Amino acid sequence: MYAVICDSSKKLITHLENKNEDLITVDMFELLSRFSTDLMFALIFGVEVNCLENPNHEAYLMTKEAGSFGTENIVKEITNDDITSNCINILNTAVHTGANAVSFALHELALNQNIQNKLRQEIQKTNEIYGDDITYEALMSMTYLHMFILEVLRKWPLVVLSDRTCTIPYTIQPSKPDEKPVHIEKGTMVWFSIFGLHHDAQYYPEPERFDPERFSEENKLNLNMNAFLPFGAGPRSCPGNKLSTVKLKTIFYYILTHFEIVPVKETKPIELNRNCITLLCEGQVWLGLKRVVKQK
Repeated sequence: MYAVICDSSKKLITHLENKNEDLITVDMFELLSRFSTDLMFALIFGVEVNCLENPNHEAYLMTKEAGSFGTENIVKEITNDDITSNCINILNTAVHTGANAVSFALHELALNQNIQNKLRQEIQKTNEIYGDDITYEALMSMTYLHMFILEVLRKWPLVVLSDRTCTIPYTIQPSKPDEKPVHIEKGTMVWFSIFGLHHDAQYYPEPERFDPERFSEENKLNLNMNAFLPFGAGPRSCPGNKLSTVKLKTIFYYILTHFEIVPVKETKPIELNRNCITLLCEGQVWLGLKRVVKQK
């Protein structure tokens, strides 16, 4: 599985390097949606669709209409409706959340060059030790990259809401004089805001500031990790937790090895779609890519 992620990431880099431009200006969300479609079809179905080079491929066009398509023309060997529907659900969720997460993170890097430089320095040092063909062990050894991923998932959680069923009666006591107790009966469905937790200054001072140092080994001691729920928690947490983390680390490794992320005149603040329980951007995410000159 890791080899598939690396192979897809290399194809993304090749696609970008083939552009004859000193500064590549690109809508990251659109580009990464095509990349994510390629990656997830390869991971889930073992099928190469190459939407990076063909934006009109039926696989990409269908994933844009999340949850509303069949795959009979692409995956003929799957005939069980239950298996197919679950695969499609995983595919759509992974494509759109993955594209958004990377787009948001690259936007942060374009606006925070000091963080980007620190990440690239760690990558270069890792390459000096392990070589340019990154292994899983080398990827996992990068501590600042891990801190960066955690901060991405804190500020830009893949899912903004979650729910759980109350199993025993519980009363939320008032915390202010003008509040009343809230009684929750057994069997009640309770919704809570992951985005709200992650942006609560009680748990994360200056929550709108993007700061990977929040998750350093020293600073993590001051965090309430029960307020960090990018994949949920407990036995019903997201089963794609580890896969998503590996995907993100691998993609950032390859992009930052080859390109510097910079703002361009089309770059605007991120706007969120407020009609979805997953964190989706509203519109485009325009950024610039400048080739990194490798030191000999």
